[in-house]
Amino acid sequence: MIRRHQVLRNHPFPLSVPQSALDDLQARLARTRLPDPETVDDASQGPRLATLQGLVERWRGGYDWRRAEALLNGLGSHRTVIDGLGRLRPGRFAGRAGGLDPFIRAGRGAGCRRAGPR
Repeated sequence: MIRRHQVLRNHPFPLSVPQSALDDLQARLARTRLPDPETVDDASQGPRLATLQGLVERWRGGYDWRRAEALLNGLGSHRTVIDGLGRLRPGRFAGRAGGLDPFIRAGRGAGCRRAGPR
């Protein structure tokens, strides 16, 4: 019997994003079709157009994906299975200065939790 939250496997998980995936992302971002401007002055219609434009532009030209990859690899992340679900476990945990939340959901169909410094 497996107890809840029992760790079954734990092994290093270095992030290695293929250049082809980054090239594909750049092509998709270049083809991004943004919505029409909002008709209200609040966020009731979703994210503001300016916010979306800024995010797309940041990912297209101002974000260093390889630097982010190196940062995550520098944390010493591990992949583990808890309750039959894959989890990424950063090497630096919350509760420490600059630490991360202890688990990030990983695997098909999984969302993710906070993945940055507190």
